[in-house]
Amino acid sequence: MSREEGRKIVENFIKNELSENNSDEYDKNKHLELKTQTGEYFIIYKKNRETSVYVKPRNGDKNFSEPIDRILDYQIDGITDHHHDKTYIVPISKRIFCKNNLHKIIEIFIDKWENTDGLWREEFIEKYPKTYKGFDLKISFGMGNRIIPPKTPWICFLKDNNKANKGIYPYINYDLGRERLETGLGVSVDNSPDIREDIISKIEKHPESFFNKNEIDLLIDRLDENIKIFNDICSKPTDLPNSNEIKNIILYGVPGVGKTYSHKKLIDMIESGNFSDSEIFLNLEGHNETNSYSEAKENGRVKFITFHQSFGYEDFIEGFRPDEKGNITLQKGVFKEFCEKAEKQKDKNFYFVIDEINRANISKVFGELITLIEEDKRETLHVTLPYSKEEFSIPPNLYIIGTMNSTDKSIALIDIALRRRFTFLKMEPNSELVTDAKAKDLMIKLNKKIKEKLGEDYQIGHSYFMKIRNEEDLAFACKYKIKSLLEEYFYGDAKGLQEVVDIF
Repeated sequence: MSREEGRKIVENFIKNELSENNSDEYDKNKHLELKTQTGEYFIIYKKNRETSVYVKPRNGDKNFSEPIDRILDYQIDGITDHHHDKTYIVPISKRIFCKNNLHKIIEIFIDKWENTDGLWREEFIEKYPKTYKGFDLKISFGMGNRIIPPKTPWICFLKDNNKANKGIYPYINYDLGRERLETGLGVSVDNSPDIREDIISKIEKHPESFFNKNEIDLLIDRLDENIKIFNDICSKPTDLPNSNEIKNIILYGVPGVGKTYSHKKLIDMIESGNFSDSEIFLNLEGHNETNSYSEAKENGRVKFITFHQSFGYEDFIEGFRPDEKGNITLQKGVFKEFCEKAEKQKDKNFYFVIDEINRANISKVFGELITLIEEDKRETLHVTLPYSKEEFSIPPNLYIIGTMNSTDKSIALIDIALRRRFTFLKMEPNSELVTDAKAKDLMIKLNKKIKEKLGEDYQIGHSYFMKIRNEEDLAFACKYKIKSLLEEYFYGDAKGLQEVVDIF
């Protein structure tokens, strides 16, 4: 049934069934019971010779009068005609508190403040619904006396666990001295709300608007605009306080430069919200890790996997695989599951870390997601997944961080299509991180000779030397770690290998 059909049912009931009712009470056999989606029940009946219809909460004692046109503005979930023993279902979301009720409340609100010395809270609106456009109304006259500061009564509109003394909200104020109404977006003063700073900043910067006390309709129109702006500000996931533009990053370099370790520092810097993209790339190696990474990890916002030659689309996105009972079922891949998790917490950043990203067949693993991972395609572009036929997109609060060994030529380098969608940060060997003097000197000499013979892509990273504390440690590292790496570098070139080993 359409909403218009539902209106007709109410109109006809009021016109036909209640027209002969001369009682000041309602006839149990002649009323409509309205059921809202929020579980509220209201009974419509008509008093003697009056044009208004009275609405009575089914389990309440107090009634309030509504003109027929206002009743018809109620969006109703279900209608029961008790006279004809019929039930009508109207497919509309919920009952809305119409502007006329708010207009009346504001009128009384002004009148009470102007003409009453002793006031207390919102008792005067008990006969009116206390919600508007999904917000709960909170009304206060302060100390209830116009002489005692603050001298400005207010109405605030609350939702999502916000409170007047700790939260953010649209509001209406009344200035008695100027006979002026004000509406805007407010932030509690006494207690700082537990809300993202970028949201609070936007709320505080939103301008207020002023109206004469007889311009209530204009005030409500502006309030409606403020409510829309408020909802937009609170719902935007991309305005994270620590949201950087670059979301796809690959850390690459020779073995031993700390690529896998550096992803922790990278996440730590992003989480802090104190660094721009350029500052992160320039200062990553020197950054001292705080507890931001650990907190993100503990909260399940960091996922670490390693690519290998057998890794495929079915493991990454979705595919048919055997379950624990041995049945072949359609299952989500690790990346899809993590994307869905990030989608549910858009006020937080999530980090998907792929170690050895170039060891798998990149095109095969990512499939159609190669396009979706681009920063400007996040959540704006959707694809239909081939197995589940579901619409899928990548949320904007998800960072993809990869590590890549640029020395091992036995594996394919990352392909051009994916390369242009990532920003690459090269990790260089850093001898300053080596504390043992002999180990530091050996690292410098080895890398100088290797660059002469093979090029800079075959240097040895500082991690091979960082745990060396004495000559015994150095000899062990040279014989069992560094030499085997050099043998791989100089495979088939015994003379070149010997020249480098002679430096030990």
